[in-house]
Amino acid sequence: MARKGWFNESHRHALASKGISTGRKVDEPMPMPTPKPKIPEPEKPKFNPPYQEGEDTIFPISDRIKIIAYYKKMRDGFNHYATLYIDGEPVTDTKIHYINRTWESYDFQSVIAQAVDMTKALTPPEREMAMAYIHKDMDKYEHARVNAEFGMIGKIAQLGEVFGSTQKEKNDWKARMLKAGLEGKGLEMPEDWDTLDEETKEARLNKVIAMMKQGGE
Repeated sequence: MARKGWFNESHRHALASKGISTGRKVDEPMPMPTPKPKIPEPEKPKFNPPYQEGEDTIFPISDRIKIIAYYKKMRDGFNHYATLYIDGEPVTDTKIHYINRTWESYDFQSVIAQAVDMTKALTPPEREMAMAYIHKDMDKYEHARVNAEFGMIGKIAQLGEVFGSTQKEKNDWKARMLKAGLEGKGLEMPEDWDTLDEETKEARLNKVIAMMKQGGE
């Protein structure tokens, strides 16, 4: 006679041959596996655009994570510096040296990405969130900002039609406003610009202005 709550030996062997373990009382509940602790996914924070404090550019990635970047001119080029802060404490410093210019979507993109990549103070979800801020959110923000800026420059240049009394005065105003607004942003006037007649200048200037205004809409 088997003890109460236990299988007898013949039943035990029969069940064991079928791969069924009977090494416990039948009226005991099956033990539940202990769940592994799960690292909570950080909520995606609302996008906060960068802002200036003196010569520093502040990138407020989240309530906990902030990066401060700045520029310094050197003899053979310039450096970009970045410091990653977590809960107000500096944890990682990075530097990138450039000879003449960068090929970034916006200033400091590479050096702040390097700070996030190098630090050991972020959890994997926090690192992923910070990289999304740097390479996705900031790209969208910068694209919209540049379009708005170009649109405004185009509108100001278009005022040459109002302020100029002759075609030359109108063209001179438009060219001057475009040069001022796009200085250092890739605008290059043709080498033969001063030899062109005013009608040709007008047509070319108006085409550039129309494109810029369209981008800002």
